[in-house]
Amino acid sequence: MNKLSIIIPCFNCAPTIRAAVESCYTQGFPPAEFEIVLVNDYSTDDTQTVLLQLKSEYPNITLWHHEKNLGGGAARNTAADHATADVLFCLDSDDILPPNTLNKMYNHLTQKHCDGVGIHQSIKFVGTDTTHIDIIHTFNQVNERIQLEDLLQRSGLCSLYSTFMITKDAFQKIGGYPTAHGCDTQGIAWRFLAAGLYAESCPDATYLHRVQFKESYYLREYNDGKLNYNWQSILFEHIYLFTNETQEFIRSFNCKDFTLSLYGELQKRRQVFSLTRNDYHQTLPAVGILHAVSRNSPLGLFYRVRSRLRTAIIQNRHLKSVYLTGLFFYQDITSRLKDRGSLLLIGNYLLLRCKKIIWYRFHTSAVETNERIDIVIPTIGKDFYLLHAYIDSIRKNLRHTIGTMYIVAPGGDSRLLTFCQEQQIVFIDETTVLGYGKEKISYTFGSLNRAGWLFQQLLKLSGDKITSSKKYIIIDSDTLLMNAYTFIEDGKYIFYENTEWNAAYFSTFQKIFGYPAPHRLSLTSHMMIFDHDMLREMKAEIEAKHNMSWDEAYITFCDRQTPSGISDYETYGQWVSNTYPEKVQFWPFYNIALSRKTDTDNTALLDSVAQKTRTVSFHSYNG
Repeated sequence: MNKLSIIIPCFNCAPTIRAAVESCYTQGFPPAEFEIVLVNDYSTDDTQTVLLQLKSEYPNITLWHHEKNLGGGAARNTAADHATADVLFCLDSDDILPPNTLNKMYNHLTQKHCDGVGIHQSIKFVGTDTTHIDIIHTFNQVNERIQLEDLLQRSGLCSLYSTFMITKDAFQKIGGYPTAHGCDTQGIAWRFLAAGLYAESCPDATYLHRVQFKESYYLREYNDGKLNYNWQSILFEHIYLFTNETQEFIRSFNCKDFTLSLYGELQKRRQVFSLTRNDYHQTLPAVGILHAVSRNSPLGLFYRVRSRLRTAIIQNRHLKSVYLTGLFFYQDITSRLKDRGSLLLIGNYLLLRCKKIIWYRFHTSAVETNERIDIVIPTIGKDFYLLHAYIDSIRKNLRHTIGTMYIVAPGGDSRLLTFCQEQQIVFIDETTVLGYGKEKISYTFGSLNRAGWLFQQLLKLSGDKITSSKKYIIIDSDTLLMNAYTFIEDGKYIFYENTEWNAAYFSTFQKIFGYPAPHRLSLTSHMMIFDHDMLREMKAEIEAKHNMSWDEAYITFCDRQTPSGISDYETYGQWVSNTYPEKVQFWPFYNIALSRKTDTDNTALLDSVAQKTRTVSFHSYNG
């Protein structure tokens, strides 16, 4: 029986994989006591040839293949599925093990009955020269339990963010590596500690990590702008761990702002977890088998069953969907309990939920109108990839006579200017609309800069300065119309009701206008129709009440005690509902989020999605 399975994911690693494999035979184990499991993740270079050569030279190597590239997490999971030992170690295909590293880690794991063991030092060497040391990272918690807070790395580096040894039992209980995003190494560290499993860093265990040889998977994710989205996916998976304030921070973080790191901002928060460092592994709702509990005891069996249920939820997208739906339903209810008139708020929310269950107004045929209505599209460069599909969806599904389309964005993007010329869209430099840019606005929540987010709202409310028609429609540039859409029926404006709730939007509305918002459901739904005359009347009311320009008042009264302190759609929609109630009607907002990895040219996929929703928002890479 093998004591240890060394798993190695392989993708385009022909120049380095031999050195990685050969280092496995210096670890103090006879070949009969360990195996190497290689998985070729659909490499396009000579990797397969090298792997076959290695397999012919070493009898304890097994080789497996993916029919398409699935990523590092999936390759590691495939290797673990075929591993025969009770203990696993994942070696990257471009790294090297110093002699006896795994022997030290294995002895530490077995002697101290750990579920996992991390390394003590990661020695980063440049290119192919192991003597050319770039930096040495030393990890904390040597001979001590690695705690949940160590994932924030406030008092030292966490070895679980590097490679670590893990029992196969623990690996299976946590569902292995995440595969839906590119931060699988970080993701498994969170899964491991969130399950209450026990790990330490092994003294004197070192690891040679190759740098500056080729772009790493982590750097590719960073350079593609996916890092914040990946971290948000990791944190969403464990959302129950955090305080209510931190949950709101994670949900509302603007992952499009690539000047900020979600993980970095999380590190700076004073109180992050809802449980103390001493009791989190005992009280988590999805806790794994505790280190202190015998695996064969009744209590151990109970934890084992709960942990396997959690694994089933993680691995089955239908169960995960049910779980997340229940979680968000619970959060929607509890967020309203904190507000005045909570019973009325909850009643309205449940009524909207019932309407959506029976598909109220989902299949309504949108009637075309002849009145020309302009389209205003505030956007940023990161949404450029979606613009072709976005414009096509508007022209196909909007049941209004479209006047002029305007894109409002920062100047200087040649791709955007070319796109506007090809699509016959008017380009507006965002700094010309109000005479200033986001630099004028000071709005931070903790260390999170929300100035750009607030400035986008001012642009949407300034469409009367941009458009020539008397009415204009805003549809967020990361949202596609999947079905026929109208914003006017029977002479009334249609506002779309959202199940989400942000109390700050409503308290800020009252500060601005001096009276409460009349409609007790959120109208912040990624889109809205604006009437020039109504909009100017609203602005005039704001200026008369506060003796300052409307935009200055809007900035001033934004609630800065929350990352989302005001809403353009809520402000205008609630004001119109109060001032002209006879001119509005309310329909449910049917929307789902899809990953930004979704192929928007896949018409079959989008057609199937259109059967379930009226709009799709691409708010994250892993929605």
